[in-house]
Amino acid sequence: MSLKRSSIGGPCANIDAGEQPDFFAASGRRSARLPATIWPMQPFKLPTRLLAPAIAAALLAICACTPTFDWRDTRAENGAFVVLMPTKPTVFTKPVLLNGQQFPMTMTAAEVQQVMFAVGSLNVPDAAMAEATLKAMKDALLKNIGASDSKEKTTVSTADHSITIEVSATGAPDAKGQPRVLFAHFVAKDTLLVQALVAGPQKAVNAELVDTFLTSLKVH
Repeated sequence: MSLKRSSIGGPCANIDAGEQPDFFAASGRRSARLPATIWPMQPFKLPTRLLAPAIAAALLAICACTPTFDWRDTRAENGAFVVLMPTKPTVFTKPVLLNGQQFPMTMTAAEVQQVMFAVGSLNVPDAAMAEATLKAMKDALLKNIGASDSKEKTTVSTADHSITIEVSATGAPDAKGQPRVLFAHFVAKDTLLVQALVAGPQKAVNAELVDTFLTSLKVH
């Protein structure tokens, strides 16, 4: 899948990319609701309040030039990862069911100009089950977005004993019939599993956004 390239910098670099909806408030942590599609859930009945519809698009700031992304280092509270986020994210934890086992998963996410940037992390009790659970996480996410035309590449690192699955896919169209795309990395390192993704309307997702976000991810 090819992506167009466009500048993510410019004369408005010090202007926020957009004022976020209520759950992206300055506190960064609220009893928020994130899009159900970014959680890698296999069939599992959760309370209705957790199965929210997709969040509203970010409200764009009005300025004389193109809104830019305010990239900043974001560290997981438990030290699991470091990543560049395009604006201050919200953090939310809820249970997911993978391979018949329930795990608490923490999601750090932000939406700018209709594009979602998210990193989810969880720990499995035994490193021996990490690879199978990682694949279940990947498969569940692809199913959630109604993925088609997906491509993936798996890399095993002997240096840090990690497994990385890189995925690109086209998902089901949005409410306006616009095609949506997903680019994600799934990483297993010892008992830690991490999912990082960029998802949104195909016309809003470009190569710079994907590269900036996914290549910045460092799993500890």
